[in-house]
Amino acid sequence: MYKTINDLTSLDIIRASCTLVFIIISFIVGFRILFKYFQLKRKELITVGLTWIFISSSWWPLAISFITILLFNYILDPLLYVFFMTAFNAVGLFCWIYSIGELNFPHLKKKLTILFGVICGGYEVVLLVLLFINYEFIAAKGIPFDGFSYSRSLFTIIALVFFIATAFVFAILFSKESLNSDNLTIRWKGRFLLIGFITFVVAAAIDVFSFGNKILQAILRIVLIIAAIEYYFGFFLPSWLEKILIKKKINKELAI
Repeated sequence: MYKTINDLTSLDIIRASCTLVFIIISFIVGFRILFKYFQLKRKELITVGLTWIFISSSWWPLAISFITILLFNYILDPLLYVFFMTAFNAVGLFCWIYSIGELNFPHLKKKLTILFGVICGGYEVVLLVLLFINYEFIAAKGIPFDGFSYSRSLFTIIALVFFIATAFVFAILFSKESLNSDNLTIRWKGRFLLIGFITFVVAAAIDVFSFGNKILQAILRIVLIIAAIEYYFGFFLPSWLEKILIKKKINKELAI
């Protein structure tokens, strides 16, 4: 579909730019975790890294379209847009469940992997069949249609709410171990992870039902950027911030 930057409103540009920033940070976190596999040789780092890449997949098509408009005056065709918007949510959840099973529940890993493998695999099969028949069974164009606005079907809304809720529950379990650590650095990482999870879930849940409200969507993209920064700190707490937080904690304890 032909579209130029001049066809976009200022609000469209802000929304798309913030979305792109959120995705870039998510990819940075994901790939940094993936690269740690080569240092530590722990296979769960691969799925944790992929989780943080796929967690942003619902917003990929907007960012991709924004880039292709800037470079080629082209926006993704509806079928591709809807595919990218919905196809990788289940993959991200499965990677997350596998990671949690490996790290927190090794005795339940096989059962969790099978259960969510069936759920996520079944979702992908139904999704691809519906996409093949008619992509509007997955998401319909907004009216008026600006190339970016798609309304999810009831099927994808229910699935996405389930994915978000499940991922959040397991995220709390993932953070809990860090929060209970005697190591102050690990404890702070756990706090950032938990805050990041909460921020992301709230923003993502509202975004699911924000169709047509571009101002709200732009605000939510900013919130998602904040969430991405928070979980970046959760995995890779910068030394300068670590010193500030731990020093502040120690000073407070000495004052007591």
